[in-house]
Amino acid sequence: MENLWILLSVWGLFMVTVMTPGPDFLVVAQTALRQGARAGMMCAVGIATGLLFHTTYCLLGVAFLIKESPTLFLIFKVLGALYLIYLGIMAWRNTKKTASTDTPEPNEKTISLRSHFMVGFLTNVLNVKAMFWILVFYTSILPETFSLLWRILFLVSIVLGAVVFFIFLALVVTRPFVLSRLQRAGPWIDRAVGLVLILFAIEIFRELLEKYLA
Repeated sequence: MENLWILLSVWGLFMVTVMTPGPDFLVVAQTALRQGARAGMMCAVGIATGLLFHTTYCLLGVAFLIKESPTLFLIFKVLGALYLIYLGIMAWRNTKKTASTDTPEPNEKTISLRSHFMVGFLTNVLNVKAMFWILVFYTSILPETFSLLWRILFLVSIVLGAVVFFIFLALVVTRPFVLSRLQRAGPWIDRAVGLVLILFAIEIFRELLEKYLA
């Protein structure tokens, strides 16, 4: 029973970090706003799958390797920052696009949904915040007395919690009373999202420069 309460409290703390606006949050919200609920939900599933990637290497012990390998951690940080810049540029480019009235073919829909899944997946896989927090929770915050089973339960619970939250976010953003207001501000939201994503990347590079040039 004690382990269950510890698990719930640590899970709650982790979910607070998931709900804090960051690259994952912004990408899902923007995708749902621009492309609809299905696209947003596929992006959410992609993010949860990326989270599953992080939790899997934690279970396999790679978390300890990354923690002890500054070079490997540096590579992940740089890749993540570059991808955030790419997403930011794409968000700005979206402001120049007009909505198409053509109905896409089924195959085009499939490709589109797959691409939204990949955007979500890569956003999380290359998200230094996600990687860092899972490393911290798994290696430092979870009690050392936790057995492998309890650690697996924790990792499964955060993946399920993330997918439920981000799907809920995609659905809320596309509700008619919300959508009508957000669509009017769509170009400005795209610009703001793009700017924030690029600022995230700049902050990562700033931290790296301070650390390695100090």
